[in-house]
Amino acid sequence: MGIEVANLTYHKRVGIVYSVNDASHWIRAEARWTAGERWLVTLERPAAGFRSLKYAIWYQAQGVTYWDNNRGDDFHISATEHDGVTSFVSPSAPVQGKDPVRITVLYPRQSYAAMPSAFLRMTRDGWLHQEDMRPSSQKMGRDGSTSIVRWQFELGGLLPGSAVEVSPVVVEDGKTHWGTPYGQNIVIKPECGGNCLAAAVTWSQEGGFGPTLVEDGTVYVAAGGMFRAIDAATGEQRWSACVDNTPLRISKVGSVILCNGVENLAGWDASTGTETPILPKTSTAPSEESLAESNDGAVARWSSDGSRREFLRRRGGFIASEGRTACPS
Repeated sequence: MGIEVANLTYHKRVGIVYSVNDASHWIRAEARWTAGERWLVTLERPAAGFRSLKYAIWYQAQGVTYWDNNRGDDFHISATEHDGVTSFVSPSAPVQGKDPVRITVLYPRQSYAAMPSAFLRMTRDGWLHQEDMRPSSQKMGRDGSTSIVRWQFELGGLLPGSAVEVSPVVVEDGKTHWGTPYGQNIVIKPECGGNCLAAAVTWSQEGGFGPTLVEDGTVYVAAGGMFRAIDAATGEQRWSACVDNTPLRISKVGSVILCNGVENLAGWDASTGTETPILPKTSTAPSEESLAESNDGAVARWSSDGSRREFLRRRGGFIASEGRTACPS
């Protein structure tokens, strides 16, 4: 198995931890350097035959161990074997549009009269249409006294919602060897990871990027000169208001939503969007993280340099200021 790493320092160690055929124990293997920043790791061959492999990569440099475990899901390689043809699919659960799918076909050469050939018979629409794909590479190797032919097929990245069904085929001396039994073809269907959330989006709102607060099934967001309250389940806008300064942070005190801005502090009723009295402009800009709520419902806001603090309390359903100057440090 080949691994390529970033060149953080000259002295480094690279390897993987892996589990074969869904075994409960993990095996640690260290890779050897080949060229550039490419490393090669050799895995133990299971006695009962190979069906699947899951693994995570480790990389030690400058006293630090870095891990790549495929965003917490581990890397997976699956295999099928039929009629002397072994097929490896990597990754077995690709991320949509990102991970190029590769199928590697191994076949122990039975005859030396002629070199066997291979192709993938595949469909993208449930066999309404089909096509044959030729391999991108072919190599010879040995497993003891047996000559092994290796073909690799590059399917590329799969589109969202797509699925490919394939059967590897090897032809030798006029005989056709199917890599999958009838009705059990290899089905490759992408899964969605952290970088393809768009495939699972149920609703979206345009309007730029800004601070956001999610409370009681409502998304409050200040961006693009607007403050919006959006139903978290449906994306329906419940109410909106104009924001006349650069928003820094959103907080909630009781039934009031506060938007901490560079020049002032605005508040709205969380349910109706009715605006509460706005705090007057201050001489110093507040810090981005300057809204802190206490147990009694009061909110403290302070300037970036700490020279001024404002304490706000609920009075008759409104937010009022109790401006104070901070004590010298």
